[in-house]
Amino acid sequence: LPGIDYGVSPHHRFLPGTINIGPQLFIDLVTSIVHQLADAGFDRLLVITGHGGNLAALGVIQQSLLATHPDFVFAYAPVSALATEATAALPRTEISGHCGESETSQMLAIDESLVDSDHLNPGATRLDDLDPRARLSRTKSPSTAVTFDRYADNGVLGDPRTATAAAGEDILGEVVDRLVAYCQELQRL
Repeated sequence: LPGIDYGVSPHHRFLPGTINIGPQLFIDLVTSIVHQLADAGFDRLLVITGHGGNLAALGVIQQSLLATHPDFVFAYAPVSALATEATAALPRTEISGHCGESETSQMLAIDESLVDSDHLNPGATRLDDLDPRARLSRTKSPSTAVTFDRYADNGVLGDPRTATAAAGEDILGEVVDRLVAYCQELQRL
């Protein structure tokens, strides 16, 4: 299926041009797609998201489908979770993520012409530089949400200037390998 170009992005509202459809509209849209796929005879869907803001909504969809379509397999993963080894091998700052080393490397591997190296600027790179709430949000659990301007004025987590196409190829290669292995298991169901 084609990608959905909009997502749950209230944390990026301060960045000009951000379109946030909110969690409920995202949930309704994806749920409607799944129901139509199920009605057409499909029994599984794997969603890969490059946007962390969509994860909570995808979890809600997954749990809701257990009530309405318990035999439908709805799986989802963020790209970042599919490339843990390649991402760990990157030279990264203490804080890394949105538009940082990994994401910029992936984009360079996909199409270098879409990355303007003159506009690559670091954002938040050290926990000690964050305000207390932003620092707290970087802990894994419990979860605390913040808008990304609390991290850095440009919304960047990390330093994209260190990104390389070769690192992006390694990341994307690991993603493909993990997805192939997962889909082979999924086919056995």
